Amino acid sequence: MRETGTIALNVFRQLMRNRILVVLSLFAAAMTGVVAFLGDLGQDAELRLARDFGLLAVEAVGFFTVLLCHVVLLFEESELKTYNILLVKPIERRHVLLGRTLGAILLLLLNEAGMLALLAVLGWWRGLPFVDAGVVVAAVYLALGGALFSAVTAFFSVLASSVPAAAMFATSAFALGHFTYNLLEWARHLDRPGLILGVELLYWVTPNFSLFNLKESLDQVSALGFYGAVYLLPVAYALCYGGLLLFLALWRYELKDF
Repeated sequence: MRETGTIALNVFRQLMRNRILVVLSLFAAAMTGVVAFLGDLGQDAELRLARDFGLLAVEAVGFFTVLLCHVVLLFEESELKTYNILLVKPIERRHVLLGRTLGAILLLLLNEAGMLALLAVLGWWRGLPFVDAGVVVAAVYLALGGALFSAVTAFFSVLASSVPAAAMFATSAFALGHFTYNLLEWARHLDRPGLILGVELLYWVTPNFSLFNLKESLDQVSALGFYGAVYLLPVAYALCYGGLLLFLALWRYELKDF
């Protein structure tokens, strides 16, 4: 574990030097502009829309941060042959992959915390509570979903034969993970058994990122109106699904030729 932690911190510093934080700056500018525009609306509408857009920005920052982190690291590993430097040290392959995944998660947490802090500052500027307990809880679960996406992207970075392919597969998994539930409902309305079976298989195979989206129920979250399973299920799902993907990625990584 010490080797994994050391690699994760080094990966985090390396990603900071690669200016991944530009993602945060772009979304920060967009959020500031949107909140300024919302000032023309009523306070209730401004508060609701600012929270929704703020959490949407947090999720988008998490997606782009994780994707860019793994793309940059995979490019340096495959094209610049930085992995060969590690081979002469007493470091196992599993330490490298786990450290890379954890390093991306660390930068993800930093970026999402920065977006949440910016939303709080904008709320102070507008005199409205943009950030309350519900928004913080929803942001924590979005970060948990981002951590799962880091495991998904690490898995595809091992399986894919090129950097663009890994990025495409990870992006497709992220998109499907948000819309497979809606696709399943649509298929059930059509009442076609073959289509329903195919969509159900897709629903269970792809990562279900919609579990981590609490944006639609912020009032219930703020009042702790959810029952325990709503909070525990996403955590258990992230641990089980993410752990399985990392296990498969580590197994394939041990067999990979460099």
